[in-house]
Amino acid sequence: MARVLESYRGNENKPTEKTVEKDGKIKYNNVFHNEHVIPIKVIIQKLQVCDLDDREAVKEILDKIHICRITKEEDKKLKPKSNRPCDYDTVVKDIYKPNGITIVGYDKYD
Repeated sequence: MARVLESYRGNENKPTEKTVEKDGKIKYNNVFHNEHVIPIKVIIQKLQVCDLDDREAVKEILDKIHICRITKEEDKKLKPKSNRPCDYDTVVKDIYKPNGITIVGYDKYD
């Protein structure tokens, strides 16, 4: 059974359709994107105003790093890209879910 996927080269905006047979191969980075739910820019901003000698405060900020795998097509739908809340639940509920992106294993808002 063949499946048609949207394939992107690098960060180009226009995809090409790629037909993949069962057990066929794809170039992972042409189809999928490793997404930081809380953008690293937001994490860095929080660290810059944090007391870096306070290990618990630093740990609390670093614990906000979450990565999910989404298709590049889904990534193109996400707005905003960098100026997001620093709260995982809020991002999933207010940004991912309205764009039709479901985080597998995350059913808090189902």
